[in-house]
Amino acid sequence: MVKRKTLFWKINILIKIRIKKGVVFYGKWIKNGKEREIAMKKLRNTKEMDSFIKEGKNLLSLKHSNIVQFYGIWKGLLK
Repeated sequence: MVKRKTLFWKINILIKIRIKKGVVFYGKWIKNGKEREIAMKKLRNTKEMDSFIKEGKNLLSLKHSNIVQFYGIWKGLLK
C-alpha cells in the first residue's frame, strides 16, 4: 500500500488583473496555518507554455526582499 501525502492548503484570490498573455491573480496562500502573499499567472493558451516555463526557471534563482518569492509552476485548472 502506498501512502499519499495530503495537502492542506487554500488560496484566497483577492485581485484579478488581465494581461496580454493571460491573467495575473494576487492572493493569500494559506498552508499549515501560515499565510503568504502570492501572485499567480494563468496563461490564455498553451502556446505560451515554453516561454512560461523558461520564465519560471529564471525566477527560481531570484531572491530579493523587493521581489515576490517564486514557489513553482502548477499545470492544473484554476477556476
